[in-house]
Amino acid sequence: MDERRDIRIILNFAREEASRMGSLTIGADHLFLGMLRLGSCDAVKAVSAAGVDLAAVKRNIEALIAAPEPVPFDKAGEIEISDQVKEIFEAASTRFARGGAQPGTLHILLAIMTSPSGVTRDLLLDAGVDLRSLVNMASVADTSTESEIIPKQAETGAQPLLDEYGRDLTAAAASGQLDPVVGRDAEIRKLALILCRRKKNNPVLIG
Repeated sequence: MDERRDIRIILNFAREEASRMGSLTIGADHLFLGMLRLGSCDAVKAVSAAGVDLAAVKRNIEALIAAPEPVPFDKAGEIEISDQVKEIFEAASTRFARGGAQPGTLHILLAIMTSPSGVTRDLLLDAGVDLRSLVNMASVADTSTESEIIPKQAETGAQPLLDEYGRDLTAAAASGQLDPVVGRDAEIRKLALILCRRKKNNPVLIG
C-alpha cells in the first residue's frame, strides 16, 4: 500500500469536503472526512476494527460542522489548509512516526485524536476508539516499513513533507519540464493577481 499516495488523495478529498461543508479552511474534521472517502487507508481500517459505525460518525461530523451553504464555485480557489491541520501533520511526523519514518494515515489519525481542534476526536472516543490501540498499531506499521522509508528520507531536502507530497513547479519550470501555456492569458493574469495577495493567495488550477 502506498501511504504517500493515500495522503495526497486524502488532502484532495479534504479540500472538497471543506468546500461541501461551506468552509474556506481545511480543518481536522475535513481531513478525517477525506480519510473516510478514501476508505481503504490504514487509519479507516483501524477505526472500523474498533467496531465504530463509520457512517454514523460521518453523519454526526457533518451535522456539527456543516454551514448552511457550500463554498461558492468562484471562491473554491481560496480554500486553504488551516494552521490546525499543519500542526497535525507536524505532530504526525515528529511525535508519532518512529525513527524519522515517513508518517502514514495512522500517524495522522493519532495526531487528530490528540488535537484540540474539531469534533472528530470526541466523536471517535465516544464511539470506542482506544488511543493506546492506535499507538500500538502505528508502532507495528513503523516496524514493517521502516527499512523502506529511511533510505527515502535520506534523499529528501530540508522540508521532507513538502518534498514528499508536493511538487516544486519553480524548479520544474527552470529545468524546462513544463509545457508552454497557450491561449490562457486571462487565467495567467488572474493567477498572478491571486499570488500577489497578502491573504488567501493559494490559487487552485483545475483542468
